[in-house]
Amino acid sequence: MIKSSFHLRNAINEAFKLAGQSELIVRSILPTKANNLVISTTDSFSGKFLLEHKAIWETIIPYKEAKLDQPHYKVAIHGVPIEDFKGPNGLELIAEEITEYNRGIYPIETPH
Repeated sequence: MIKSSFHLRNAINEAFKLAGQSELIVRSILPTKANNLVISTTDSFSGKFLLEHKAIWETIIPYKEAKLDQPHYKVAIHGVPIEDFKGPNGLELIAEEITEYNRGIYPIETPH
């Protein structure tokens, strides 16, 4: 049985403490819509650190794959004229516009 995010976070931090780490490592663990978990570290640590020390926490969370997350941003834009995007492929066109006119920014899913 999978424990709550709160219990998972505390269990991982406790495992690191038992391994000799005095600082808290994990800030939060949040589930995604796709039933994955996003583990956020405290400011002193990184996802890379977690992966390098996987042996300390891998028995706490059952998983198939652990990898660094790609940074992404949530944006809600209100009051934007949308006449050009009302067609059947309008939302896909918005995604294309974002990519084409904003170097290095890619939507992680179709806007909705």
